[in-house]
Amino acid sequence: MFHDKLIESSHEIKQYFAKLPRHQHYRILAKSIAELVSFAEEKPEAIQKMNDVARVLGRRKLNIAPELYTYYSLAVMETLSLLDHRWSPQIEAAWEKTLSRGINHLIDKSVIKF
Repeated sequence: MFHDKLIESSHEIKQYFAKLPRHQHYRILAKSIAELVSFAEEKPEAIQKMNDVARVLGRRKLNIAPELYTYYSLAVMETLSLLDHRWSPQIEAAWEKTLSRGINHLIDKSVIKF
């Protein structure tokens, strides 16, 4: 569900994933959510991992445009709201805070050349 929402949200995103086998898409996306949660929890190893991810996603490698992270966030939030029967404004706010910490870090690091 999340995968399809993300891939269909943008032609650019679809192009990034077109080169990979579909089973890798799921692994990458599941791992990305776990890493964002770990980063938001301020786990020391998660900060270094997020810096490593920023290097890969940044200008020197994949060059993911900062605006594409919006599609990612929207796909996560929409999927969670459909799957969680207890979804509420409080849960939504908590998820937005969790995602935005890591995503803002990635965007900030992507404009810096590592």
